[in-house]
Amino acid sequence: MVLVAINIAQKNYINALKYIIPIICFFCGVLVAEFFKHNQKINKMHWRQNVVLLEIVILLIVLFIKDGAVFNINANSLVSFVCALQVEAFRKMHSTTFATTMCTGNLRTASENLFLYRRNRDIENRGRTIRSFSIILIFILGAILGALITIKLKTYSVFVVVLFLIISFILMIREKI
Repeated sequence: MVLVAINIAQKNYINALKYIIPIICFFCGVLVAEFFKHNQKINKMHWRQNVVLLEIVILLIVLFIKDGAVFNINANSLVSFVCALQVEAFRKMHSTTFATTMCTGNLRTASENLFLYRRNRDIENRGRTIRSFSIILIFILGAILGALITIKLKTYSVFVVVLFLIISFILMIREKI
């Protein structure tokens, strides 16, 4: 959104469009995730399983988008849609809220919980602090791993994400959410 605003301020309206489209796709992804959540009778699967399945399908489509600047807006838009599905469907872990696709909010949550733990010595806040910082650490390690895999596999690195989603989907079936 900042890049949209900067481009509009610089009167570079065409360039702003390439940032607006993924934002619209993110918006639509939230709506689709909410649709799944509120229409759980679509099939016998839990609504989060439907979300993960849709993420897998969309990311497989991204695999077939050709490299190059002309096509990147399509890939970025589809990935934005998937990010919205992910962030909307998976928001909590053991009573700790977190974001799966960004870290700024997680850092805020971790800092707040650390403060509350130090102030009140509340064991629940200690657990939330540890979980929040663990999520941030895992996010950073995932970003490093993702960067290294992308250097090696280029756009085919999306397949690694698909594999992790397939594993997650299978674990969700076994755990029966």
